[in-house]
Amino acid sequence: MTPDLVARIAPLAPCYVYEQSLIRESLSKLRRAFASCRFLYSVKANPFAAVLREAALAGFGTDAASAEEVRLSLEAGIEPDDIYYSAPGKTPQDIALSIGRCRIIADSLHEIELLEHEAGSLGKIEKIGLRLNPDFGVFSEEGLPSKFGINAEDLGSVQKLLERCPHLRVSGFHMHLQSQLLDEDALSQYYFRSFSFFDRIARSLDIEPEFLNFGSGIGLAYDQLQERDLDLEKLGAAFEKHQGKFERLAHAQSFIETGRFVACRAGTYFTPVVDVKASRGKTYVIVRNGVNGFLRPAIAHLIVANNAQARDLQEPFYTNRHAFQLKAYKADGTLLTEPSKRVDVVGNLCTALDVVAADVELACVKPGDLICISNAGSYAYSLSPLAFSSHEPPKQAYLLEDGELKC
Repeated sequence: MTPDLVARIAPLAPCYVYEQSLIRESLSKLRRAFASCRFLYSVKANPFAAVLREAALAGFGTDAASAEEVRLSLEAGIEPDDIYYSAPGKTPQDIALSIGRCRIIADSLHEIELLEHEAGSLGKIEKIGLRLNPDFGVFSEEGLPSKFGINAEDLGSVQKLLERCPHLRVSGFHMHLQSQLLDEDALSQYYFRSFSFFDRIARSLDIEPEFLNFGSGIGLAYDQLQERDLDLEKLGAAFEKHQGKFERLAHAQSFIETGRFVACRAGTYFTPVVDVKASRGKTYVIVRNGVNGFLRPAIAHLIVANNAQARDLQEPFYTNRHAFQLKAYKADGTLLTEPSKRVDVVGNLCTALDVVAADVELACVKPGDLICISNAGSYAYSLSPLAFSSHEPPKQAYLLEDGELKC
């Protein structure tokens, strides 16, 4: 970012800034790589209105995880038929608010009953999807217990229930097993097994599905030294190859959820330094809105501090210990580089767990300077406990391609 831009951002901090050019670039990459598969923007990753509108303009649908995310999708210009509402534990109120405004994905037998009751009370036939928990895992030959979806072995009960639901028509299937998988071969195998599973379920229920949602979320490399981004063209070609093998699914629209991919790198978190203090050989850089502004860096610190060998992804809260890069600026936008020292960057909450980054090399800063943190576009503002300690929450701003900054 240019010094002039950082200087314009400084009075807004703490704040998130999302870059339109990077959002559009990510949307375009996905569209180019997959010929016939469409994408659903994962609203929970970043529901900021301007970002949602970009997804709508690019022709993306949305994966909504709540009735509120259905509403936000509609406000952004997404058509009801392109909004897929999938989440466990939907209440009767959630269903009443959303029916007819999106495609609702039933997550359980109970939700099928709720949907039949609501559709019946409206006197309409409602197309629904089924979220399924398959009898395999990404890296296993057996299905695992899950709070998500209907177990594959329970499809007989689903069929019997649907026979008593004259107001419902199953129009498609949804499944999701793992996010942030950066292995094209493993994802390709997942897509093939999913197509095979969907084909088997469609035959069992004797339907030709209108849509198939593979979930999965497109991952990206947070640690550029240890990881590499997915080869999207290779992945898209593998998907198309598998899709052509299943005649019964030929007319179904396939979807993959975007996960964090669209917004992650497009977002940067800026927070001002409010104090610098030394304590028995350690230097603390205290900033506004640490945990209660951007939670994920603090979670990364906690996991590593309690388990130095942490390897497993614990998404969306933790990816790896090198997921975020910190830079320091003066309020006039000058990048600070020297001299540097090892510090702990901490927030201003009354808890010792409010640690943004521990024992990191950072240019010498003083109160009034800015710290900026990368990879803050997804699972950032929406995932953080913004009300903790009743501080004012961070602002959000959209940086247009022409340089205008809109709050």
